Amino acid sequence: EIEWLVNIGLPTASYDDQELTDAYEDAIQTAWAISVLPGAITLSRVREYLYNIVVDPDKLPEAYANRFLDRELITCLPEFAVQLVGYVRSPRRQESLHILIDIGAGTFDITSFNVYRHRETGEDRFPIFENRVEKLGVRFLLAHREKGAGKNDVCSPFEEIPPAREYARLANICGEQLEEIDEEFEGRIRDLILDTMKYTKEYRHPIYTQWENGVPTFYCGGGASVDFYKRVFEYFEKRNPPFKFNHVRLEKPDDLDAPRLPADTYDRLSVAYGLSYDPFDIGEIMKKSEVTDATWSKGDGGMRQCPRCHGTGGATGGCLACNGSGIQR
Repeated sequence: EIEWLVNIGLPTASYDDQELTDAYEDAIQTAWAISVLPGAITLSRVREYLYNIVVDPDKLPEAYANRFLDRELITCLPEFAVQLVGYVRSPRRQESLHILIDIGAGTFDITSFNVYRHRETGEDRFPIFENRVEKLGVRFLLAHREKGAGKNDVCSPFEEIPPAREYARLANICGEQLEEIDEEFEGRIRDLILDTMKYTKEYRHPIYTQWENGVPTFYCGGGASVDFYKRVFEYFEKRNPPFKFNHVRLEKPDDLDAPRLPADTYDRLSVAYGLSYDPFDIGEIMKKSEVTDATWSKGDGGMRQCPRCHGTGGATGGCLACNGSGIQR
């Protein structure tokens, strides 16, 4: 018999919302049940199953009971963690503070987090330090440009977004005008990134060496290849520390059989690749609400070593790497 496991990728900000996570799992279990149980697939039947009916596999005919999906076989996972599955299993892996930015049609999603392997269990852990998501994706960029240029339907949202110079030509404006239009939208994205990094440094983990060398940062999603967003990335790559990006590309894993996939576009499949793994093999994702703020004193001798994970933490309080207790010198 085939035992199915169903993984669901959630935006990182949604992962801390248990009510929303439960709703996703309800929807998946309902869709699965209606697809394998006898009867027509109708909207009214979906509503009945979703809100009123609890399916008991023991009361189903054997032919259908074996097809039913138990709730414990459905797992919701934050997308940033599954996007990293290939990276954390590669020689390029770093155990440290990271940032992942995912730009889609609607949203600009940024997450700061740690990657480390628990010393005793060998399990990968991903504590979430901060996550912000705003409606600053490609569709909203195009809407902002069209409003500023006074033009509609300059380019199709279903086709590749043209470079800035070509977009200006299509909108019948000069390059300087487009730069002025883009300035406000770009400023909002820069502020979003800076706020995320500042909060992470001041309240979550102030003592990583990555603040001095550039924070390892992944760029993902269809919007990451648009020249407007590339310009934002280059701005942070050229900044002086501590709020500086050190770009790390998500490489196509060796075991992914996709010979025609260009190497620089794997990030767009990274969520699907990660979701193909058994959830127990992905590691432990620690919700933002489960990770304590840093408690440290600048005048108290600097870093300490955690006896639990042997990472570094603040001068007092819980370990900022594994969230354990008992920082020692």
